[in-house]
Amino acid sequence: MASQTMLALVGFLMIIIIVWALIQGKTNPVPIFVVVPIVAALICGFGPAQIFKFISAGVGKTWSTAVLFIFSIIYFSMMGDVGLFDPMVNWLVKKAGTNIVMVTVATACVAVISHLDGALASTLLITIPAFLPIYKKLHMRPVVICAIIGAAMSIMNLLPWGGPVARCASILNLPPEQIWRELIPLQGVGLVIVIAFAVYMGILEKRRGAGPVPTGKAAELSEDLLGGGG
Repeated sequence: MASQTMLALVGFLMIIIIVWALIQGKTNPVPIFVVVPIVAALICGFGPAQIFKFISAGVGKTWSTAVLFIFSIIYFSMMGDVGLFDPMVNWLVKKAGTNIVMVTVATACVAVISHLDGALASTLLITIPAFLPIYKKLHMRPVVICAIIGAAMSIMNLLPWGGPVARCASILNLPPEQIWRELIPLQGVGLVIVIAFAVYMGILEKRRGAGPVPTGKAAELSEDLLGGGG
């Protein structure tokens, strides 16, 4: 069996290989997470029986969290497919209108709501199509959407089925909801900070000159283009 130093070195090497393989994007992530640790364990001198015990112990600690995570994705995906979030998204978009700050605040609210399932894909698929045309119309930078979505996801990931809480629950061997109850005050403060950040980004965009083109200015531009600027 390998020494503690060798175990540490092989562990770091295993993480580097997994990250490198994921970045390359040429293989499915599932085989990477299965094969690389098994090969690392064999290199360290562990036999098949010991490796099976490691797998059993790991699955025993994480299966409840994995089931919760899978259920949340399936449940909120079904709710999204039947249009649960559509009325709220449409109402927020309508209320925002052409007010730059209201648009960024509405973006934050939709991102928070759409990230209830803890999945990145659903958050992007709900928020970006709803607001990207508005951002283009108001001459706002699309990168602002990404910044606001990232801020909202960082707070909503503190839900019991979110990645950080799930990992902490697995390590501490505690139910995710028990950890989440301690994080509720922090999450509440974080949501306020997300809205404040959205307001700040809206003010920055407004200072950059974002907003609808005035009717008179649009007419002048059209005349200049048609008349050759003469």
